[in-house]
Amino acid sequence: MNLRRSSKYWLAYKNLLEKGGISTEQTARLNARKPIGMRLMASTYSDQSALLEIEAIAIGVLLRKSINNTNNVEEILRNKDRLLFEIGLQFIEAVENLDVKRVEEIATSGFNVNFVHPVFRDAAIHRVAQTRSRNLLRAFLKAQDINFLLKDSFGRLPSTIAEARHTDKVIQRFLQTKERQQAIAQGLDWEAYRQPH
Repeated sequence: MNLRRSSKYWLAYKNLLEKGGISTEQTARLNARKPIGMRLMASTYSDQSALLEIEAIAIGVLLRKSINNTNNVEEILRNKDRLLFEIGLQFIEAVENLDVKRVEEIATSGFNVNFVHPVFRDAAIHRVAQTRSRNLLRAFLKAQDINFLLKDSFGRLPSTIAEARHTDKVIQRFLQTKERQQAIAQGLDWEAYRQPH
């Protein structure tokens, strides 16, 4: 399924590219080369958004600082997996360091904040849950498509971690509410699902 220029996916794709400093003329040239964003086979909006964000990030939405000396779009696209991996690690590190500014910068860039650490098998949301920083949580919440039902390597939901670490009660209740809402939307029994495996 190709993106039609009238579709919301095309508009999202175009907006992300332009946000990354890619002009309409450059976008047209990229489309002629059939980048991954124009060959979407995904059936859900989330999957399509994920592919769109990869395209946009690879071109420079998020990586502008690290690739500002690179004008070869094809080279950037070839290295997109490594670049996205590095950004994922940077994002988790920013949460660990309570770097609110960096967390907000990445969260609002379109990056998939559900990135799972390759060694510790947890995501940024699990580390946010360990803190008492409401400012950090607010910055994190500016991201799109946050999966509050992600479990860490011990099978714990974010709210379970927050309870175990005796973090801010407001943060605990907020996480529980978001988890419950997503569970209901997905037809899951939240009380049963939240039990660690």
